[in-house]
Amino acid sequence: MLYNNSSAGSTLVSLRNLSKSYDSAGSSVEVLRNINLDISQGERVAIVGKSGSGKTTLINLITGIDASTSGDIIIQGKSIINLSQNALAQWRGKNIGIVFQFFQLIPTLNIQENIVLPMDFCNQFSPGKRTARAMELLDRVGLAEHAFKLPAALSGGQQQRVAIARAMANDPPLLVADEPTGNLDSINADQIMQLFTQLAREGKTIITVSHERDISQHVDRIITLKDGEIVTSEWVTA
Repeated sequence: MLYNNSSAGSTLVSLRNLSKSYDSAGSSVEVLRNINLDISQGERVAIVGKSGSGKTTLINLITGIDASTSGDIIIQGKSIINLSQNALAQWRGKNIGIVFQFFQLIPTLNIQENIVLPMDFCNQFSPGKRTARAMELLDRVGLAEHAFKLPAALSGGQQQRVAIARAMANDPPLLVADEPTGNLDSINADQIMQLFTQLAREGKTIITVSHERDISQHVDRIITLKDGEIVTSEWVTA
């Protein structure tokens, strides 16, 4: 079942003839070739495939962390491939929340400060509202009582929930998660995926790279990559 809000059906992400090659030992290695994909607002998409299939490269292109060799990436009707590095960083901070497998929280900042930091970078919210918003997000993920703890004082599951709250700091329409449950036990992993489902119900689009066997329980569509190409795009039936 696809969880959309009142804007359901609108295309949020469009990839057109997207390819990526790397130079290696004097030759060109093609990692992705001619990827064409549309993802709607509120959709939960899993990208799966064996190691080396191009999964991480694909999400690095979508998030602007890496640059494509050819093709186009259009998000919310805006092509991002020709943005300067500074413009791309500002755009990414406001439009994409990224959740990493290893959390990537800043260890010397408490968890409230970790969430305020992306707001400071993008100026999406006025300075007077940032701390309150951080606390609202921590409450949303059930961690408000731990606001002033350093990340090391939290469990892995708690740190990943903080990472999701941080990814939501600037209220982006798109969340991209690279193996977000890879370091978690099954109970914490299920809680993280349920949180993603709640966000999708509110209209957030969720793209997840996953090796989880039961990922179909938590997504609307599974995109399978093999040797840099999309080989299947299957809708999950309830």
